[in-house]
Amino acid sequence: MTNNHKATRPSLLVSGVLSLSFWSSGVFLVRALAAYDLWSSPLYVGIIFVTSLPLAYITIPGTKQLLQATHRTMLSILAAVMALHSLALTLSPQIYALHESAQLPATAWLLWFSGAALLSILYSDRQNHIT
Repeated sequence: MTNNHKATRPSLLVSGVLSLSFWSSGVFLVRALAAYDLWSSPLYVGIIFVTSLPLAYITIPGTKQLLQATHRTMLSILAAVMALHSLALTLSPQIYALHESAQLPATAWLLWFSGAALLSILYSDRQNHIT
């Protein structure tokens, strides 16, 4: 039974590819919103923060179910994505193409979305244990 369960988990390579994919999606979204100067308006920043909650609630459990990934795998992917954002923001912030005034809300949003994703992972795991 244990071997069958392990066979459904994403491999380390797949987890790495997913981490890079989620990280690059975050970079792309931050850059796209910066291109339209949406990080400069408090109203738009508020909308971005609020809409990211259902986005995390839908995408994280959907990804977990699609991959038949374990709770631990999803947490590992999220940790890798957060580490990639931290490294990129520290070593090469120009990747995000942000003006100085947009750096704080955009990086706060990356942290916010990561927290929402973490809560979504924990909530989906809790739901699986309840049912």
